[in-house]
Amino acid sequence: MKTQFGRRGLFRMAGSAAIGILICAPVYAQWTGKWEGDTLVVDTKGFNGKTWLDQLGKPTTESLHVVERFRRKDFGHMEIQITIDDPKAYTKPWTVTQEVHLLPNTQLLEFICNENNLDVKHLPGGPAR
Repeated sequence: MKTQFGRRGLFRMAGSAAIGILICAPVYAQWTGKWEGDTLVVDTKGFNGKTWLDQLGKPTTESLHVVERFRRKDFGHMEIQITIDDPKAYTKPWTVTQEVHLLPNTQLLEFICNENNLDVKHLPGGPAR
Protein backbone atom coordinates (compact mmCIF):
# COMPACT_ATOMS: atom_id res chain seq x y z
CA MET A 1 0.00 0.00 0.00
CA LYS A 2 1.24 3.48 -0.84
CA THR A 3 -0.04 6.76 0.53
CA GLN A 4 0.60 10.04 -1.25
CA PHE A 5 0.92 13.02 1.03
CA GLY A 6 1.38 16.56 -0.11
CA ARG A 7 1.27 20.01 1.35
CA ARG A 8 2.44 23.29 -0.20
CA GLY A 9 4.28 21.38 -2.92
CA LEU A 10 6.00 18.85 -0.64
CA PHE A 11 5.09 15.42 -1.94
CA ARG A 12 6.31 12.01 -0.92
CA MET A 13 5.30 8.43 -1.31
CA ALA A 14 5.18 6.36 1.84
CA GLY A 15 4.96 2.59 1.66
CA SER A 16 5.41 -0.27 4.07
CA ALA A 17 9.20 0.00 3.80
CA ALA A 18 9.29 3.77 3.49
CA ILE A 19 12.34 5.95 3.60
CA GLY A 20 12.96 9.14 1.68
CA ILE A 21 14.09 12.73 1.42
CA LEU A 22 12.11 15.95 0.90
CA ILE A 23 14.09 18.15 -1.49
CA CYS A 24 11.68 20.88 -2.56
CA ALA A 25 13.54 24.09 -1.72
CA PRO A 26 13.62 25.65 0.78
CA VAL A 27 12.97 22.40 2.68
CA TYR A 28 15.40 19.55 3.04
CA ALA A 29 14.49 16.73 5.38
CA GLN A 30 14.78 12.98 5.77
CA TRP A 31 11.81 10.83 6.71
CA THR A 32 11.10 7.24 7.57
CA GLY A 33 7.79 5.48 7.70
CA LYS A 34 6.67 2.41 9.61
CA TRP A 35 3.43 0.69 10.51
CA GLU A 36 2.25 0.59 14.12
CA GLY A 37 -0.80 -1.64 13.90
CA ASP A 38 -3.26 0.06 11.55
CA THR A 39 -1.43 3.42 11.67
CA LEU A 40 1.30 4.60 9.29
CA VAL A 41 3.80 6.67 11.31
CA VAL A 42 6.05 9.04 9.33
CA ASP A 43 8.97 10.52 11.28
CA THR A 44 10.69 13.53 9.66
CA LYS A 45 13.94 15.20 10.79
CA GLY A 46 16.79 17.15 9.21
CA PHE A 47 14.94 20.30 8.18
CA ASN A 48 17.05 23.35 7.35
CA GLY A 49 14.87 25.89 9.19
CA LYS A 50 14.19 27.92 6.04
CA THR A 51 10.46 27.32 5.80
CA TRP A 52 7.24 28.05 7.65
CA LEU A 53 4.84 25.53 9.14
CA ASP A 54 1.85 27.27 7.62
CA GLN A 55 0.77 30.25 5.55
CA LEU A 56 0.55 32.40 8.68
CA GLY A 57 4.33 32.20 9.05
CA LYS A 58 4.83 29.93 12.07
CA PRO A 59 8.63 29.60 12.14
CA THR A 60 10.84 26.52 12.08
CA THR A 61 14.50 25.88 12.85
CA GLU A 62 16.92 23.11 11.98
CA SER A 63 15.72 21.37 15.19
CA LEU A 64 12.22 20.74 13.78
CA HIS A 65 10.99 17.18 14.27
CA VAL A 66 7.61 16.18 12.80
CA VAL A 67 5.74 12.94 13.50
CA GLU A 68 2.65 12.23 11.39
CA ARG A 69 0.24 9.40 12.12
CA PHE A 70 -2.13 8.33 9.33
CA ARG A 71 -5.01 6.06 10.39
CA ARG A 72 -7.84 4.95 8.16
CA LYS A 73 -10.97 4.97 10.29
CA ASP A 74 -13.16 3.32 7.65
CA PHE A 75 -13.65 3.51 3.89
CA GLY A 76 -13.41 7.14 2.84
CA HIS A 77 -12.29 8.56 6.22
CA MET A 78 -8.77 9.07 7.55
CA GLU A 79 -7.41 10.71 10.67
CA ILE A 80 -4.06 12.50 10.43
CA GLN A 81 -2.33 13.43 13.68
CA ILE A 82 0.70 15.72 13.37
CA THR A 83 3.09 16.41 16.26
CA ILE A 84 5.44 19.38 15.92
CA ASP A 85 8.54 19.47 18.11
CA ASP A 86 10.96 22.35 17.57
CA PRO A 87 12.56 23.35 20.90
CA LYS A 88 14.32 26.36 19.35
CA ALA A 89 11.01 27.84 18.11
CA TYR A 90 8.38 26.59 20.61
CA THR A 91 8.29 26.00 24.36
CA LYS A 92 6.85 22.48 24.07
CA PRO A 93 5.72 19.99 21.40
CA TRP A 94 2.16 20.38 20.12
CA THR A 95 -0.21 18.16 18.19
CA VAL A 96 -3.00 18.82 15.71
CA THR A 97 -5.49 16.27 14.41
CA GLN A 98 -7.27 16.51 11.09
CA GLU A 99 -10.03 14.38 9.62
CA VAL A 100 -9.80 13.92 5.85
CA HIS A 101 -12.44 12.45 3.58
CA LEU A 102 -12.33 10.71 0.23
CA LEU A 103 -13.65 12.90 -2.57
CA PRO A 104 -14.49 10.54 -5.43
CA ASN A 105 -14.55 11.74 -9.03
CA THR A 106 -12.17 14.63 -8.35
CA GLN A 107 -8.61 15.41 -9.45
CA LEU A 108 -5.53 16.25 -7.41
CA LEU A 109 -4.17 19.55 -8.68
CA GLU A 110 -0.41 19.92 -8.83
CA PHE A 111 1.40 22.67 -6.93
CA ILE A 112 4.62 23.55 -8.72
CA CYS A 113 7.73 23.95 -6.58
CA ASN A 114 9.28 26.78 -8.56
CA GLU A 115 12.45 27.03 -6.45
CA ASN A 116 13.59 23.49 -7.25
CA ASN A 117 12.09 23.00 -10.70
CA LEU A 118 14.79 21.87 -13.10
CA ASP A 119 12.52 22.09 -16.14
CA VAL A 120 11.53 25.77 -16.09
CA LYS A 121 10.66 25.87 -19.80
CA HIS A 122 7.61 23.67 -19.11
CA LEU A 123 6.20 25.81 -16.27
CA PRO A 124 2.89 27.52 -17.06
CA GLY A 125 3.75 30.94 -18.46
CA GLY A 126 7.33 29.92 -19.27
CA PRO A 127 10.49 31.14 -17.55
CA ALA A 128 10.55 34.51 -15.80
CA ARG A 129 12.26 37.24 -17.80
